[in-house]
Amino acid sequence: MNSFFIYYIIKVGDKVKKKHKFLIFAFILIIVKQIFVSNLPIYAIGNSTCDDQLMVNLETSILQFDWLGPFNSLTFVKGMFFPLFLGINAFLGISYINGTTLFYSIACFIFILAIKDLFKKKWSIYVMFTLLLFNPIMYSLEVIGRVYRNSMTPGQVLLIFASIFAIFINRKKHNKKSTWLWSILGGLSLAAFWNTREDAIWILPMILVFTLIMLIEHFIINKKKFQIKKLIVFVLPLIILFTCNFGISTINYMKYGVFTRVDVSNSSFADAMKAIYSVPPKDNIDYVSVPKEKLERLYKISPSLNIISKEINSIAISMDYNGRNSSDGEIEDGWFWWALRFAAEANGYYESATKADIFFKNVTNEIIVAQEKGLIEKQATMPSALMSPWKKGYTSKLFNATLEIIKYTNSYTDVKAQVLESVGSYNSIKLFEIATNDKAIIPNINYNIKGWYKYNIYNYYINLVNIESNEIISNVNCEKEKVCSFQFDLTKYENISNIKLDIYDINNNLIENLNLNDELTTNYNDIREYQIYDYSTTNPNIYQKKVANVYIDRLNIIGELYKKTGPILGILGLISYLIITFVVLFKNHKLMDKWLILSNILASYLVLCIGVAYNEISSCHSISSMYLSGSYSLIIMFTTMSILMLIDYKKTLVK
Repeated sequence: MNSFFIYYIIKVGDKVKKKHKFLIFAFILIIVKQIFVSNLPIYAIGNSTCDDQLMVNLETSILQFDWLGPFNSLTFVKGMFFPLFLGINAFLGISYINGTTLFYSIACFIFILAIKDLFKKKWSIYVMFTLLLFNPIMYSLEVIGRVYRNSMTPGQVLLIFASIFAIFINRKKHNKKSTWLWSILGGLSLAAFWNTREDAIWILPMILVFTLIMLIEHFIINKKKFQIKKLIVFVLPLIILFTCNFGISTINYMKYGVFTRVDVSNSSFADAMKAIYSVPPKDNIDYVSVPKEKLERLYKISPSLNIISKEINSIAISMDYNGRNSSDGEIEDGWFWWALRFAAEANGYYESATKADIFFKNVTNEIIVAQEKGLIEKQATMPSALMSPWKKGYTSKLFNATLEIIKYTNSYTDVKAQVLESVGSYNSIKLFEIATNDKAIIPNINYNIKGWYKYNIYNYYINLVNIESNEIISNVNCEKEKVCSFQFDLTKYENISNIKLDIYDINNNLIENLNLNDELTTNYNDIREYQIYDYSTTNPNIYQKKVANVYIDRLNIIGELYKKTGPILGILGLISYLIITFVVLFKNHKLMDKWLILSNILASYLVLCIGVAYNEISSCHSISSMYLSGSYSLIIMFTTMSILMLIDYKKTLVK
């Protein structure tokens, strides 16, 4: 009986092990990944009013149940999801780096669950999960080191693609409950992504293509009986997106009096920007769509713009250093929309959302009326207010910039973990630490050297002297047999070896001098004793740097593997895709679904690259791992799936 029971337990254990083998594998790797990033410090940029610091400020308002806080020119600039994510982490006591890493790891796991049935050889999903999980963008300083919204993008991209792919793969199954769950997840993920970055529109073509394919196939080609449930499950992600956007706009209306989500889309500010862009400039200046001569013409036909003209011109001078054509007095497109809103704020138009709304509506109407009367010229604009108008010569520039981005992303250029001292005041950096539950490397603002000296023969005094300038830093009077403590801030001096201690008796006779060094100095005897703590003892940042560098070095070893293999895998992935494309289109249609999935990943990657390339050639420097953070998930998805599918289905492909 006992032997039968043991045998039964072993058999059940084997079945459970086989069934959950991937789950166990994924769990172990996720834990390893969490350990790898556990001691990474954040890179707090405490003076980034419009970016990192704005995220922390919005998080603080959300935690105080004040939504986006008091209204100002930055309230509607960026989406609210990342500050909300920070607030949830803070409320739960989870650190930002650990929480973001775990979010990405879970997204990798969900993506594999969605596409696992695409492969016959199950070892393929182990390979793909591992490559996605250790994606080096997820420990890069520019993405996860900074407390900024781009850290969410790689995981959000995985969740959206996973959901849409799962719906597509299961589209022929009759009202399967899991399909509804995938559809809901897709909608929530899409809404979160849409309200994290304003340029999220690049992901929409993929969703629309798959939605149209499913609708056409089901209701037109297969002529299935119309089912409202089928229709809803196909379009539910888009329904959830629009519902969430409507909800956020409603909350903003209730709080601030304006029904809008973010300024750069569907707002009076966006309309004003497009109206300004619709006026062609006479001067063709690289990266500048609103030169000074154009502004002067706009001031004449728009009384509202003329009111803030002095402030715009003043801000143009202060912002000129940000541009690539510095010292020409022109505001480049990456900065003009900031200048416009800051100038309006300086004139009191951001006292309330309704006042700002009226002001920008007036600007728009005044320009449109002037164009209708023929007082000023008109040109075509781009769909988004973030994009400046198309110029002659952009075709070749866009092509070259896109190629540069493809090379940049596939070689993982600039993607690396680093330890950098944070930027800003001590209090602003500490606010980042509180907001994230992570540690930052605080710059040289508090490097105190501490120590004590005790002389047992006479009363005495101590001079702390700068050896280079012979300046007396401080003077301490002491009594014999009593400890005399001292400290000074090393920030003003290059290193501790530039400082010495001169000890005198009350008659000004030199008892001894001590040159400080970089090591802990201790001495005890009958005449005197002392102990001096150097900065490595008193400043915890030195310890934090040493610990963090151990983790940084380990992560960068992984990163180097991706950098060395990235271009090779990219070429192999593209070749594999071309082979699959040829066979599927001209010889064997059985793998059409898999080809469609690969094609949409590649197309989405190219759309993102082209969008960033356009910003690079028209606006501001944009070829950065931060702006392209979502592309790295797509690269791994495409190259790995292409190669594995070619291996997995080689027999089917050659038939």
